[in-house]
Amino acid sequence: MSDVLIQPDGEAQPIDSLESLTVRRCSDEELTRWNRFVAETPGGTIYHSTIWSDVVADCYGYRPIMLALESPDQELRGVLPLHLVDSRLTGRRLVSLPCSNIAGPLCLPGVDPAPLVRAAVHLARELKCQYLEIRGQPCHEPTSIAGLHTVNYYGTFLLGLQTDGMCPRDRFDRRAKRGIARARKSDVRVRFADEASAVRQFYDLHVRTRRKHGVPPQPLAFFELLWARLRQSDSIEILVAHHAEQVIAAIVLLMFGDTVTYAYGASAQPFLRLAPNHALFDAAIAWAVERGYRYFDFGRTPPDNPGLMEFKRQWGAMFLPLPYHYWPEPAGFVAQPESSLMHRCFASIWRHLPVRVTTLVGPRLYRHLT
Repeated sequence: MSDVLIQPDGEAQPIDSLESLTVRRCSDEELTRWNRFVAETPGGTIYHSTIWSDVVADCYGYRPIMLALESPDQELRGVLPLHLVDSRLTGRRLVSLPCSNIAGPLCLPGVDPAPLVRAAVHLARELKCQYLEIRGQPCHEPTSIAGLHTVNYYGTFLLGLQTDGMCPRDRFDRRAKRGIARARKSDVRVRFADEASAVRQFYDLHVRTRRKHGVPPQPLAFFELLWARLRQSDSIEILVAHHAEQVIAAIVLLMFGDTVTYAYGASAQPFLRLAPNHALFDAAIAWAVERGYRYFDFGRTPPDNPGLMEFKRQWGAMFLPLPYHYWPEPAGFVAQPESSLMHRCFASIWRHLPVRVTTLVGPRLYRHLT
């Protein structure tokens, strides 16, 4: 095995060779091939796509580094998207991938991702990063590499939509069914938004919801970029819940392959008694079934948020751990449980700030924490 540094000027050079496989950095001209590989490989997600990487990089100013694992005939065997995050506030780190629930190495069945991870560790050293963070996928075995630490803190709930001929609604528990019934009785109406103005409707709720939870909001520009670029391939939907002509809740869905992923949600606190979120998820799951998707992913969930855990559990979905890998050791805001002193202090302060302040400061702060 030979290690060769990827120079800061971005020139593509071999990093790691094992059993005739080579890791190197992809050039911009090769990204079409990258996206085709992600679309055709089991386990590929929208977070592995270059469209997602470009949105994150363009919005937050991170530097993408796209690593490819190749055979001697230059056929792709695996990929690993990385971003270099350089923050004066929280330090310099290499992440796969910021603003994403999961990413990590994506390889063909039977191909060991270890060379990609070793290459990432090598880059983290050479770029003088404080740490490397790889947000792995559920059901993927931890990569056994010296100095790499795995944290199984986060998880996701995955609902099978086309299993044993059973309708997903048959697996909803009584809480979900009561919530759906309450929303109908309260005349909560759900629609799929086709217009860009829905982004702003969602964002107005997003800012207030994030303040309630004690975390800064993403920039409006991030959601505008997602809508503009993913809408072209029908990879994004925004569902909006109305009551008496007022928008009271909204969710953002991402579609890729056979999976619909709940990515973001927001709601108006005074209207939660009407169960708008139950109406939204019921409509989203029904829509996914009608279009032949196989899975509905409820998104990343911290286990020490019992309210959120129970809300997602009531839909009959299976909880799967999300393994996050760190080198040389777990570090950063994402690695800390929500029950940690750091999170609790930050959240307590954030909840007491005026909405106007959180709207102005939050998006600028978010890029340093994700």
